[in-house]
Amino acid sequence: MKETMATIKEKISRGHVIVGAGVDSTDMEQLCSRAGCDLVLFYPTSQYHESENPFLAGYMPFGNSNNRMLEEAREMTTVVSGHHVFLGMNGSDPFLNKELLLKRFRQVHFHSVHNYPAMGLVDGYFKNNLDRVSLGFDREVETFRYAASKGFHICTMVRTRQQAAVMARAGADVIILYLGLGDERLSEDDNVRAVEKDIQILNESAETLRKLESDSVLLFHSEHVRTMDDVKDILHRTRGVHGYYLLPIARKDYPGGTLQEEIRQLKDMDLTG
Repeated sequence: MKETMATIKEKISRGHVIVGAGVDSTDMEQLCSRAGCDLVLFYPTSQYHESENPFLAGYMPFGNSNNRMLEEAREMTTVVSGHHVFLGMNGSDPFLNKELLLKRFRQVHFHSVHNYPAMGLVDGYFKNNLDRVSLGFDREVETFRYAASKGFHICTMVRTRQQAAVMARAGADVIILYLGLGDERLSEDDNVRAVEKDIQILNESAETLRKLESDSVLLFHSEHVRTMDDVKDILHRTRGVHGYYLLPIARKDYPGGTLQEEIRQLKDMDLTG
């Protein structure tokens, strides 16, 4: 994985767009890898694959997501090259034995983890209650700080620049800024305004990381994006944002050909101009 991160940093220095993707099957991982993805986040959501929104299903108490991830990692270890694959890890699980789970991930040749479910995406009264009983974002941060101290590479999804700063200090190699759900009912003008807000948040987050002298790779995902040209426009209008994160598992109908084409379009972009 050290080689992978070094390669990513070299690509950034040459103005290349860094592309990540979230998957929950080996077939989808292989498709993304062949298309040129720089990193792949694996989610323990395959059992929800046919449901309306598998990405969000993992936030509900339907089972032990860490155990599911370990089972899936064991099954895919002979198929998937672990050098650029991050396994989903529930850092806020009160029953989590961090040392044991990370040891088992290493045994099946995976050395990178990401935060799923990402507690920074939870807000409102529920967030306040989780924080009050130490089952929220702070607990997740400490879990991933521990994983980083044990030599694991860390990718974290966050919602705000403040959360990005906290995760950078905790040792995150890659930070994905999640800019919220889209709404197909938005008018074109309203969606343009939403994209402008996304750009503001991204620039503020990148500036925060620069002030920390962080070398974390910063990606983003926004459902206000409607075309890959929108991604290119956002990347050209921000400074210190290194690429885009595709989330095919959050879309029920996402043909493999469409995903590969979107990856290709992203990889063809040049940020030097």
